Amino acid sequence: MQCLEDVLNIQQETISLFRALVIQREDQRVNLADALLRHGYTLYAMGRLEDALSVQRETISLYRALVIHGEEHKEKLALALTLSLLLRFAEY
Repeated sequence: MQCLEDVLNIQQETISLFRALVIQREDQRVNLADALLRHGYTLYAMGRLEDALSVQRETISLYRALVIHGEEHKEKLALALTLSLLLRFAEY
């Protein structure tokens, strides 16, 4: 479990950096969304379903905004929606 904790810490730092970059460069939104998607999978693997679902909501929102501006992010949106669906079923 320590390995996942280490990954979680690195992911959180990465997300913080991308959040700061997005303020300066709008094109970094896709990198933030990608980092959040990976973070959601890690939280899911750790059994932290509520946290994972919260992260996935933000991820989905970012990808939806990106899809409006271009088709290339539809696949990633579909992955985020799939994880969100799995998390909702895991709650039962």
